Amino acid sequence: MGIITRGPLIRRLAAAGIDTAVAMAPILPGLSDSPEQLEAVVRAAREAGASKVWASLLYLKPGTREHFLGALARDWPEELERYEGLYAGRAAYLPANVSEPIRDRVRDLSRASRFPHRPATRLPEQPEQLALSI
Repeated sequence: MGIITRGPLIRRLAAAGIDTAVAMAPILPGLSDSPEQLEAVVRAAREAGASKVWASLLYLKPGTREHFLGALARDWPEELERYEGLYAGRAAYLPANVSEPIRDRVRDLSRASRFPHRPATRLPEQPEQLALSI
């Protein structure tokens, strides 16, 4: 999981008053879900000025599943059997007993980080029509 919040984009958007969020996705159980990794992303998002973070865990729909499991077998062969068990049969989603504690951890970290509340930026109801000069 790369921490992209250190880049200038989130800072620039937040400084302009635009409500920004950081997506932590996909989180890979046992590979990118350690408390330290999750905390580092939430902290970096907060420091960059994001107003919230949200998390999504690995979803293995057909096609993606075969590609991911092939890459896992190549790069982390010791994890293959565990992932096949986590996504047993044709399951595309992780079981709740695996996914919910991770989501709860991200939610708890977000609350503890006290993200700033920014009201949504409103566009004018009747935007001005721009004229094209020819």
